[in-house]
Amino acid sequence: AVGSQLRYLPDDGLFTGLSLSPELAASFFDGDLRLRWGSIKRDWGPALNNLMITGSARAIDGIELSLDITSWLHYSVITGSMGKFSLQTLDGERFFSDNFDDDKPYYRFDNNLSAHRVELDVTPNLTFAIFESVLWGKRFEIGYLNPLTIYMFQQNNLGDIDNMLAGFDFNYTLGEKIRLYGSIATTEMN
Repeated sequence: AVGSQLRYLPDDGLFTGLSLSPELAASFFDGDLRLRWGSIKRDWGPALNNLMITGSARAIDGIELSLDITSWLHYSVITGSMGKFSLQTLDGERFFSDNFDDDKPYYRFDNNLSAHRVELDVTPNLTFAIFESVLWGKRFEIGYLNPLTIYMFQQNNLGDIDNMLAGFDFNYTLGEKIRLYGSIATTEMN
């Protein structure tokens, strides 16, 4: 039916749609500074489906800044909105959410994401990185919008009400055929 929406899975109807990822991008200083604004789908880390931002996740509306400080030191930061969506009617069951609000059943998940990553190219074949991200409820938090802040300090200052993730990863290429990589992260650090 025209104008109908998917409300239950599985569904026997036929639905059509568009998948768009609009963005504005700019590059400055011979490509050392890159700025993106729009619907961002990004996979941060040495492999697909990383711990911080996975390539299979929905795109987020946000701003991303990447800076090559030197040829061997790189910094990236992203801040955006995870968007409003609800899983309330999925299979007719309520889906668990920390911020469930009966007054807004269609906007149960309404969060922002801020993340940053520092990469160090030790050799042309070896890269180490440290990263930190925070998933935070929709409210104005200057500490999470500041690209140079340490999110863990801001969360502790606020009283540990947001979801933190911090970790490091490495990527080693042996020849041109073998790549070894790994990542370790922790969440809710105090």
